[in-house]
Amino acid sequence: MNQKLLFLLLILLGVFMFGGVSVSAETYGDLTYDLYYLELPARIRILKCNSSATVVEIPETINGYPVTEIYSEAFCDCTSLSSVKIPNSVTKIGHGAFRGCVGLREIELPTGITTISPRAFEGCSNLTYIRIPDQVTSIESSAFSRCTSLGTVVMGDGVE
Repeated sequence: MNQKLLFLLLILLGVFMFGGVSVSAETYGDLTYDLYYLELPARIRILKCNSSATVVEIPETINGYPVTEIYSEAFCDCTSLSSVKIPNSVTKIGHGAFRGCVGLREIELPTGITTISPRAFEGCSNLTYIRIPDQVTSIESSAFSRCTSLGTVVMGDGVE
């Protein structure tokens, strides 16, 4: 079989079986990301953060591609993380993305977010402040469970 045809068939199989195609993971500062191009235009997903990072600013673009997703468990158990800035280009924060970030004290979610995924901030026991934008329409189960210090929640009008 022609090698080019076989390669195209494998890509199509990946799209249908796994929901997309991405290239290998790269790094940007403390972040590991990939270029995801199932839906065009191609976009960047943040896959992981260096567990010793303390302050992280996620860029709006990397190599000209928009950063649109913080993947499931990307910051999970980054216990030293005290501050993270998320750009408005991010439209999805995955399941358990910030779970166990005990050093995280406050966060402002970007305006592109519509749903806060399950367990997104679970166990962020020192989180005291969160701002949820108007565009958020649902907060999934256990999104803020075990956030025992959470005292100020500024919530948009659209949350159900």
